[in-house]
Amino acid sequence: MAGVNDLGAGNYTAAAIMPKLVEAYRLATASGANVLAIPPFPNRFVSRSSKNEQQRLELAVLMRNWVAAQPAAGDCGQPRVYLAELPSFWFGFWSMPPERRAEMQDDLLHLTEKGYDMLAWQIFNAISPRVPLRGCLCPTAAGSSSSSSSRSGSSNRIGML
Repeated sequence: MAGVNDLGAGNYTAAAIMPKLVEAYRLATASGANVLAIPPFPNRFVSRSSKNEQQRLELAVLMRNWVAAQPAAGDCGQPRVYLAELPSFWFGFWSMPPERRAEMQDDLLHLTEKGYDMLAWQIFNAISPRVPLRGCLCPTAAGSSSSSSSRSGSSNRIGML
C-alpha cells in the first residue's frame, strides 16, 4: 500500500509510483524477506471520477501485473511475492452502506481502529498459510495441497470474520 497517499498529496501518477514500489519489493526480497503486496483500496476523500481515483485504479493494475510476473523463487519453488486483494465488503467504500463507511473511515481517508483491525486480519489471513513450518514455505508442509497454492494472498479464511 506504500505510495497511496502520494497519489493525492503529491499528484504523482501510478507510472511514477510503481517503480518505487518495485524498488522496495526488490530490496525486501534481496534481504530474504517475502513480500505481501496489497493494491490500494478506495477512500472517501476523492471522488470516483477524480484523476487521483483513476491513478489508484491504474496503480492497482500495475501492482497485480508485476506480482503475477514474478518467478517462483522462494523455498520449495514458491513465490516470494504475493498479492492480497482486500474484500470489498470491508474496503470497497463506495459500495458499502454509510454506517459501515463511518465504522471503517472516520476522517474520509484513514482507517478507524476497527478498519485497521480488519486490515490486520486480512494480512494475517494472507500470510499465515505461508508461515514457515519445519523451515519450509511449502503449502504441503502446512497440510494443504500444492494445487491450492497461488500468487494470490487469498485463502479460504479471508472474509470469514
